[in-house]
Amino acid sequence: MTKRRKPLLGVALLTLPVLWFACFDKSWFVGECKHCGSGQDIVQFRIVGIPLYEYAYDYETEIQKISIALGNPCLHRSYRTWHRHRYWGMLYCAAPCHNGIDRAIGKNWATGKFLEQVKASAVLDPELPQQFKQRVLIEQDWKYLKAFKESIEGSLTQN
Repeated sequence: MTKRRKPLLGVALLTLPVLWFACFDKSWFVGECKHCGSGQDIVQFRIVGIPLYEYAYDYETEIQKISIALGNPCLHRSYRTWHRHRYWGMLYCAAPCHNGIDRAIGKNWATGKFLEQVKASAVLDPELPQQFKQRVLIEQDWKYLKAFKESIEGSLTQN
């Protein structure tokens, strides 16, 4: 190899990794609704910021399930999406790289029989869907949600 080709080879070997890290990335976006808590994790594989492949995981909360059962689902008007992680070159997480717990998911208590009872309660009280939406989704009255849950569970044990 001549003396002239050695610097060119060195420049090429340095340029390729820089181009790789500058052009290719894997990005993780998190979307969440302020009212019902439902959310979505979106992962994209991108070249120069253009998504080539994307997959998403949806997270539906008990509040959203109850709202759907009442026939008055959350419209996610306060939905926001933010960029959680960006893996430059699909390896190095930086700018942004927000670590920590984002959503904690507990025991699923809004199941089949519970939701059937919610629907039956909505038939008996036509104001219930709008009241639930106002008190839980908009005002975020957690005491009302707890009392609502206990009343539905109580009517399940009576039947």
